[in-house]
Amino acid sequence: MNNHLQLGNSRFARITFVVLLITILVQAPQTVSAQLTAAKGQINIIGPSGSSLFGKSVTVLPNGNFVVTDPNYREGVTSNVGAVYLYNGSTKALVSTLKGSFADDKVGSSGITILQDGNFLVNSPYWNNNGAIAAGAVTWCNAATGCPASISAANSLVGSHTSDRIGSQWVLTFSDDIYIIQSPLWDNGAVVDAGALTICRTTSVCNGTISPSNSLLGSSAGDNVGYSSIYSLPNSRWAIATQNWDNGGVMDTGAVTFCASVETCRGLVSISNSLVGSTTNDRIGWITVLNDGDYLVHSAWDNGLTVDAGAVTYCSGSGGCVGAVSSSNSLVGGHNNDQIGSGAVLQLENGRYVLLSPEWDRGGISNAGAVTWCSTNGCTGYISESNSLVGSTANDKIGTNGIRLYSGGDYLILSPEWDDDGPIANVGAATWCSGTSGCQGEITSANSLIGSQADDGQGMSAIASSDVNNFMVMFPNLDYESIANAGAVVWCPADSGCLGEITQANSLRGSHNNDQVGIFGTEMGGGKYIVDSYNWNGTAAGTGAFTFCQQLAGCPGIVSQSNSLVGSTAGDHVGGGSFTWDNDGNLLISHNSWNYGGAANAGALTFCKNSATCVGPVSADNSLIGTQENDQVGENFQFLPNGNYVSTSTGWHGVGSVTFCSGASGCAGPISTSNSLIGSSADDQVGMYLRVLENGNYVVGSPNWDNGGVSEVGAVTFCSATTGCQGNVSVANSMVGASNQDYMGNQAIDALPNNDYLVFSPYWDNNGTPNAGNLTWCDGSTGCRGSASIFPRSVRGENVDGGFSMNYAYDPINQQVVVGRPTENTVTVLDITIENSIFLPILKR
Repeated sequence: MNNHLQLGNSRFARITFVVLLITILVQAPQTVSAQLTAAKGQINIIGPSGSSLFGKSVTVLPNGNFVVTDPNYREGVTSNVGAVYLYNGSTKALVSTLKGSFADDKVGSSGITILQDGNFLVNSPYWNNNGAIAAGAVTWCNAATGCPASISAANSLVGSHTSDRIGSQWVLTFSDDIYIIQSPLWDNGAVVDAGALTICRTTSVCNGTISPSNSLLGSSAGDNVGYSSIYSLPNSRWAIATQNWDNGGVMDTGAVTFCASVETCRGLVSISNSLVGSTTNDRIGWITVLNDGDYLVHSAWDNGLTVDAGAVTYCSGSGGCVGAVSSSNSLVGGHNNDQIGSGAVLQLENGRYVLLSPEWDRGGISNAGAVTWCSTNGCTGYISESNSLVGSTANDKIGTNGIRLYSGGDYLILSPEWDDDGPIANVGAATWCSGTSGCQGEITSANSLIGSQADDGQGMSAIASSDVNNFMVMFPNLDYESIANAGAVVWCPADSGCLGEITQANSLRGSHNNDQVGIFGTEMGGGKYIVDSYNWNGTAAGTGAFTFCQQLAGCPGIVSQSNSLVGSTAGDHVGGGSFTWDNDGNLLISHNSWNYGGAANAGALTFCKNSATCVGPVSADNSLIGTQENDQVGENFQFLPNGNYVSTSTGWHGVGSVTFCSGASGCAGPISTSNSLIGSSADDQVGMYLRVLENGNYVVGSPNWDNGGVSEVGAVTFCSATTGCQGNVSVANSMVGASNQDYMGNQAIDALPNNDYLVFSPYWDNNGTPNAGNLTWCDGSTGCRGSASIFPRSVRGENVDGGFSMNYAYDPINQQVVVGRPTENTVTVLDITIENSIFLPILKR
């Protein structure tokens, strides 16, 4: 073996690392069961005899120590007992080893869970409890001192029946020193898959066999307690919803169990400790936690023989709810498929809440719909026009398009299918309601903003301002006089809403058939709004328009090139791509379908300084543009932290491009080698990945890049946040692969907290070994350039297809990355603090 350990230039660094190596090797016979070898800036930990997948997973703990799993480890002639190792992140010395005892225990096969206090759990669902095969276990381990040598009920939470598979599900962790182990396949004696849920404290070991004394349990086959949805309440309380729970012989009634503490969440789920259903498939248990810690339970509850009437139950966060759902403790429906609360259950800013029930029947009027306001003490009984805003015609479905919430608790209800007293279908209505009293009764023009013609309400939506007391309602399919689907956008004050029909004086609107003004919109803060009307018809069909409005009263009038950014050619669909803005209000807007002369979908990206400067036709004078068919310029783009921005267009000229632009002036004109990083071969797709580093520099991943006649070797290009990258991708400016289909950087380019970055390439070939895999650490100030095989701070796989199982974890404390190479039974610790000039030979035991 010709590996070497590379050290820094300083005498201190050389001495320190020599002492470190000697320390490890001196300790090795007593404490290290794996062979350690050193290579350039890295230490290889070789799995001990019996290893099969050493490094299947590697996990760095908050204290810098790291955990290595090998679920297929063989102990002598006993196969697949599994092993989990804890290593000291500083010295790399072995701290502890946890092993299985029986064949196919596969200890650690479901990985590691890090707890909030930094300690960790080992999940071993296939562990055998004597004769109980795959009983499963979850073992607590200390982050500093490690794990016990073997699993038992004395140090782990374990199952006691075949296929209990404890540890097969997620372990949930909470900031208040609590973790919850879910075991939905646990058998309660002869009752199969009753399920269990165990709440544990990090301050003491959660151990023993699952039982009523330490867990919440199901009592019927298929209850599957542990598949439960768990909701954290204040003061270490929980609401646990188990929708598969059976109420005696009644299947899947569901239950929501309130747990006041760790110690009280024990025993069987029952009607004495839970809110439960009474009818098959009630499935009690969708929960909304309110800001004060109380919670709402909504479900497709059956009201006796009335199927799916629905119910919403208000429960105290300090005492919960127990007993069966009924009209005395819940707001309920009275007709088949009323499905109370099915539209949404939303809390207002003032603590009240609102329920949407668009399928509610008003007597003989089917699907009239209702929106119910409830006080902080909840609602009970039946929905009616006296406690809810309701429809008056079949299929009004009040609230179908949801509710927009405003500061102070006020809210807006969107009802696109509301009919104007029946004769005109789907006129649509937007109703503003007070957060202190709600809305009751029927929708009318006296309490709502409404359309005037059939189907005006289709596609309606609204935007609530986050910091100004107004809102914007959009009717993209509104017919204005004789113009079909002209579309309109109305600005309304949130203290009173807008009433009556949409008019010329109160809206921004279209002037051609199918303009669909307001098909999309959003707010930028400070009363600034964007209206995206990408189907607007200006000089031709579908030219598109993008309108910026910053007046608090909106911008009423007709969309035109004098108040909007517009297209010039049929199908430009300006605004039909995407857009973003920075903290200064500068806008980036892409138009992927924009046409350059006869070149369809050439694409354009427009930079708007301070937002309001965007008016007139998109052109080479104000936008970065493509010049060939399907260039689709502006495919992706992103502001950098310094205000500059980057745009990627993987289809540009069939080779791809990445363009760097100044945030002071933007980019305008065609993409070229003078302003962009571009590919050289067909389907290079330069710019497939873009990662911005912590220091603002950025990295471009182009895994399909061809290096001359070597296809799809891939390239990863480092670019400065102040100057960007220009010219063709090459070995001189990028880290590249060497073999066909290396796909350099296709799996991950990870930006690290220290400004550096990692490039992971599982398809990389190592001198003829296909898909061996490569992980390279690159400096975030200078980047990596040249063939990936030359970088000293790289971990290179050595086995065929080994790259597919290679995995890694970053250690910010010791400034290193831990890499698992399970096909080689090797874990490599890559240290970036080691410089590249002085070498020591390997010391062997």
